[in-house]
Amino acid sequence: MKIFRYIIGFIFILALLAADAYFGQNMFSRWFYLLTASLFFAIVRLAAGAANPDRALAFKAAGMALTGFCVILSIAFKNDIYIEIAVAWALQSFIAVLFMGKYFGGEKSND
Repeated sequence: MKIFRYIIGFIFILALLAADAYFGQNMFSRWFYLLTASLFFAIVRLAAGAANPDRALAFKAAGMALTGFCVILSIAFKNDIYIEIAVAWALQSFIAVLFMGKYFGGEKSND
């Protein structure tokens, strides 16, 4: 099963590279493609995670990808507000993963 996932990921990356070479986009679109692919795989892992720690890591990966989207928007639009949104998003994602780890570990949340 793991080999099958690697093959699917490899094919997906090759498709992204082929689309990039065909359309000849700029650097921001390349980062956008990679972040979109990582967000897709994180959401798939979040939905079909084998165990709770896998879901927590997938949630963190999705939060990092969304933070990357905010940074790309900040650079593309030359507006600093998106960097502030990215920092707030990353902080909330970090706190959510800490809470998930504590919850999945069996401890109460009011400690």
